[in-house]
Amino acid sequence: SFIAYQKKMIDKAVFLRIKNLIKTFGLPVKVKYDANRVAKLLKYDKKVKAGKLRFVLPIKIGTVVVRDDIDVTLLKKALKEIKA
Repeated sequence: SFIAYQKKMIDKAVFLRIKNLIKTFGLPVKVKYDANRVAKLLKYDKKVKAGKLRFVLPIKIGTVVVRDDIDVTLLKKALKEIKA
C-alpha cells in the first residue's frame, strides 16, 4: 500500500487504514531482510512478465489493480519503509 500511496492511487487515510488492518491481524509492518537478496529474488517472482515486475496495488479498500510501471527508486523507498 506504500507504493500505491506514493503514486497517489490511494490517500493517506486509506494507506493508514490498510496498515492498521495489517497490524490488527498480527501481521508485521516492519521486517528484517537483506536488500540485495530481496532484489535478486524479485527477478523470479511469478508476477514478472516480459522482464517487468508487476505489483498488485490498492486503489480503494477492496479494489486493486496490477501495475508494471513502478520505478526502481520507488521500490527501494518502499523497501526502506518496511525495513525493521
